[in-house]
Amino acid sequence: MPRQGRLDFPEAIHYVCVSGRSGASIYFDAGILRGFPENLCRRAPNVERFEFLLARACDESGAVVHAYSSLPNAAVIVIQRSDVPLELIMGSVFGQYSRYLRSEGRVVRDERVYNGRYDNKVIAPMYLAHAVRRVHRSPVDAGLCDRPADYPFSSERVYTGRSLLRWVETTAVTAALRERGYSGPAGYRQFMDKADTEHVARLFACGSKWDRRVVGDRAFVGEALRKAAHVPAAPTQDELVEAVAGLLGMQPTSIYERTHGSVIGRALVAWYATRSGAATLLEVGRWFCRSATTLRREIDKYKVLKPTLFHLSTQDLLSPRSVSTGRGPREYTDKFEASAEVAD
Repeated sequence: MPRQGRLDFPEAIHYVCVSGRSGASIYFDAGILRGFPENLCRRAPNVERFEFLLARACDESGAVVHAYSSLPNAAVIVIQRSDVPLELIMGSVFGQYSRYLRSEGRVVRDERVYNGRYDNKVIAPMYLAHAVRRVHRSPVDAGLCDRPADYPFSSERVYTGRSLLRWVETTAVTAALRERGYSGPAGYRQFMDKADTEHVARLFACGSKWDRRVVGDRAFVGEALRKAAHVPAAPTQDELVEAVAGLLGMQPTSIYERTHGSVIGRALVAWYATRSGAATLLEVGRWFCRSATTLRREIDKYKVLKPTLFHLSTQDLLSPRSVSTGRGPREYTDKFEASAEVAD
């Protein structure tokens, strides 16, 4: 029987699991949990690199991580995508991480890094808090610690206020728990310390009886299938360049030129291309004969200097109301011109 394709659509919440090859420890050696109780994060550079790659992929794609845990040979993530397909986000993270392991000599060049393709299920919003609980309890279930709060390599420390990772989003889970009557730190701890019911455990293990790729009821399965069947097409290169040119009040051909004013145009095209799923930074780099590293550096620069230009949705950027010949939308062009006087 052929393998069923992945289920994915804009704003889908995914429960993702990836394992290293059998017998490996692709994230860290479990021995450091016993032998070095202090400064554990510094003794796990692979985990630090993986977190960096995950955070950067989320920034470029507009995705949100609700929870994660890095185990010695596995990672579990609850991630909500925006316009960029999950396959592109995870492919970028896991691909770059495997290259990092090889470049650092931690994996032999011809040796497999992963046990196979990653597993994922689409999570109904009503089960988001349960998904986070499972992620935070995964180190306990693996025998690595006694309590989720004792584990250093998960987002549990973000939820309990012991760490600040801006790419981990806690708002949705906090709101969901509040609606269930679990308010504040005490409510969070009370819910997280509860065991899954048999029904919830079966859902995460086997998926819904109406679609094994989903953790949710029949109504949500139907909604997920409808959304997956009507995913809007990503914008083309020409559409993005024209829209950005209109935003900046310049001609589309100017963005391809080697001028000072074209730099922010290319940065904006790269930003909206990656966040809409139209192209990766590497692919955008080929459009403009620029490296992905250069584009990323320019994006980081102008997000600080002219942040309002980076806050449009893809729909707003491409809307006829937002693009006019020779001038960008007034509310954004005014802010751009004002900031340019100070920054340039």
